[in-house]
Amino acid sequence: VKHPCPPMIMPAMWALSDFTSENGGTQIVLGSHIREHHRQPYHDEIARAAMPAGSVLIYTGGTIHGGGENSSDVTRTGMALQYCWSWLRQEENQYLANPPEIAREYPERLQRLIGYDFGGPYLGFYDGDNPHRIFEPGSDDPKQRSNPVIDARYNTMEMLQLGNVTPVPAPEREGESVASLTGAPPD
Repeated sequence: VKHPCPPMIMPAMWALSDFTSENGGTQIVLGSHIREHHRQPYHDEIARAAMPAGSVLIYTGGTIHGGGENSSDVTRTGMALQYCWSWLRQEENQYLANPPEIAREYPERLQRLIGYDFGGPYLGFYDGDNPHRIFEPGSDDPKQRSNPVIDARYNTMEMLQLGNVTPVPAPEREGESVASLTGAPPD
């Protein structure tokens, strides 16, 4: 995915157990959503989400993120949900109007047109793969997160102007909470 890109997806990581630096709580690279994709982050740009169970971390989909190493003997459990703009889908909910058992009988082109295909890079996958694979049983091909045709079209789009966005300064000490990175007063 070309960076920077318009914020179309907002992931939310819900902490079902406490997230700490020791048990590998979610890490984000500050400012990565507004920098070129090929730039490697510096260590001091990595923020660790230290948060108690019941908390949620929300960030833009273009932000480099991932779980950290769990160096403790405590299990970390979270639930990741991705939210997107409602206009990034058809007017009528085609998955209810044409569930897989009905859509299976349609021509491939129609299956893809009504949503059993990617909607953009990293947009519309099912179980981490191309949604059209549900009609291709027994496929041993590696999972796909996008396809070259969509990627080529996406690269020719004129990106929305996000204005002057300044990344939040990186923490100077390992283990600071994300809230402290936004300028919120400490607890």
